Amino acid sequence: MTREEAYDKLQEYIEGNLSADECTELECWIGKDPDLALSLDLSKQMETVLRDQQWQAPSASFTQEVMDRAGIPAPRAEAAMEHVMERATTWAPLGTVILVALFYGKSILQRLLSLWNELGAWLETQIGLSIVKSDPILTLSAVTLLVAAVAFYFFLARRSRVSAQ
Repeated sequence: MTREEAYDKLQEYIEGNLSADECTELECWIGKDPDLALSLDLSKQMETVLRDQQWQAPSASFTQEVMDRAGIPAPRAEAAMEHVMERATTWAPLGTVILVALFYGKSILQRLLSLWNELGAWLETQIGLSIVKSDPILTLSAVTLLVAAVAFYFFLARRSRVSAQ
């Protein structure tokens, strides 16, 4: 063991993590080197002071007190949560519709087309009106755009009510 290795092993020696052979070799070094013996005594004293130290935890209002002294207004968690919830209630339904359309779009479209044809056949038998003579995709697209326009109108109306408050 070199002198530097002996210095490196002092903390392990204090903590009792060295084997008996390493302890014997380090004690031999400590007996020969007064600086190493002094370092061991200082390390033991620091270990004792740190172990016996009464550590204080900050109070629950520590952060608020520091922010008050610095003149920084405390953030309002409620306001941030309101902002997040407003965004979630706005975009979650749209995201759901998009996800459903991605996963089930083809089967939904096929079902809508068959319902459209059934509705057209029923209307033709009831009142003689034939609405499915035109291309069903074009008619369905027009209805979809109409529904989207109504939904967008209600979305804008809701936004204007929220911003007015």
